[in-house]
Amino acid sequence: MTPYENSAIKEIIKWHKKPSFFSRSIALIGAPVEKLINSLPPWTKDAIKEATAEGIRKCINISRKTFHHSTIVTLDTPLEIIDKKAKKFSRSNSAGTFLSGFTTGLAGLPGAIADIPLTMTIFCRSIQMISSCYGINPDDPANKPFFLWLLTSGSPSPDDDSSETGYIMTRLGLGLLVREAEKFIASSAGKNMGNILSREAAPVLVRLINTIASRLGIQMTEKIAATAIPLAGGFCAALINSAFMKDINSNAIMAGRMKFLIRKYGEEEVINHTKKLI
Repeated sequence: MTPYENSAIKEIIKWHKKPSFFSRSIALIGAPVEKLINSLPPWTKDAIKEATAEGIRKCINISRKTFHHSTIVTLDTPLEIIDKKAKKFSRSNSAGTFLSGFTTGLAGLPGAIADIPLTMTIFCRSIQMISSCYGINPDDPANKPFFLWLLTSGSPSPDDDSSETGYIMTRLGLGLLVREAEKFIASSAGKNMGNILSREAAPVLVRLINTIASRLGIQMTEKIAATAIPLAGGFCAALINSAFMKDINSNAIMAGRMKFLIRKYGEEEVINHTKKLI
C-alpha cells in the first residue's frame, strides 16, 4: 500500500473508536435537552425511529434526483485524488445544511419541524455523492442498505444512539428551548429585565443571551431579548446541522475508503494490514 493509503487506514481506525455527534451534542445544547430526551417514554423513541425509517427511504429516493452521477472510478486512481473530490462534495453539502438550519432555526419549533425533512434529504444527498467518488453506484438498489447504514449508524460504536433519531430529537429539543425562552420574555413584559434575567429560573437560552450581552456592555431590554432569541436559535440550529453533517460525511468518506481499498487489494489483505496498524 502507498504511504497515503496507510495514513487513510490509520484514520479509519480512529473513526471506529469515536462516539457519534449525538452523544457529544448534549455538551453543545446543555442539560435541558438531555433532560427532555431522558424524560421521553420508550414508546416515544420507538415511534420516532419507525417514522424516521420510512422518511429516510423517501429522502434517499428524492436526494438521488438532485445530482448527476457520472463518476467512473478505476482501481488505479490514487486514493488522494478520490478523497479530494469527496471532500469537495462534503463542503458543498455542509454549507447547505448550515443555511437551512439558520433560516429555519429563527422560527423555533415550527422551523425545526420544517427543517428536519429538508436536512435529512441533504444528508442522503451528501452520502450518495461522496460514495460515488469511491465507485459505489447510487443508482444500484443493492447499495441502498449501505447508504441507510451510513445515515443511521452515526458512529461505528454499537453503544451510540442512531444518528438520524439523535438528530431529530436534538433539533426538536432546541426548538423547545427557543419556545420556552420566547414565552418567558413575553410573560415578563413591563417588568425589570435586569432582575428577571439574573434569576436562575430564567430559561437557559435567555441566560446565555444575557451573559453575552453583559460581556459586550449591552444593557438587556425586552426588545433586545425578543430579537436575540430567534437569532440564537438560528445560530444553534445551524451549528447542530453542520456538526451532524460533518459526522455523516466522515462516515461516508471512511466507509468509502475501506470499500475502495478492499476492491483494490482484497478483503483479507486489507484486514491483515489494518491489524498491523492497530
